Amino acid sequence: MDTKPKGKEAETSPFVKAHLKVRYQEALSMEFIAQNTTIPVPRILDVYTVNRIVHILQERIQGLVLELVWDDLPLDEKRSCMLQIKDYFIQLRNLKPPHPEHVQSIDGSGLSDNRVENYIWGPFSSHDEFQKS
Repeated sequence: MDTKPKGKEAETSPFVKAHLKVRYQEALSMEFIAQNTTIPVPRILDVYTVNRIVHILQERIQGLVLELVWDDLPLDEKRSCMLQIKDYFIQLRNLKPPHPEHVQSIDGSGLSDNRVENYIWGPFSSHDEFQKS
């Protein structure tokens, strides 16, 4: 979470996202979203692995941290923000996956969900196979 003072713009310098559960597929998914929607997604500058940990070097999208300014926004700006977010969800729901008959990550590998103990499972060759897992 960004802890900058209220109303301050987010930094513009690139940053590295690195953690044991960061996967290369996250960068591929961001690029897929950027190419197929109008959702502002950070541009991927590089992806590399150090000691088996994936590092994603990405740009920061300039703007205000919404959580920090929300209470001070006029009602019409709050409404505008909500409509933009609604549009982003509509675009995500309308995305056509590269292989719609499969349930898998963008590159055909297994799915990840940090809420699940063994957080990578699949891929599945059909929706039925996924439902039975």
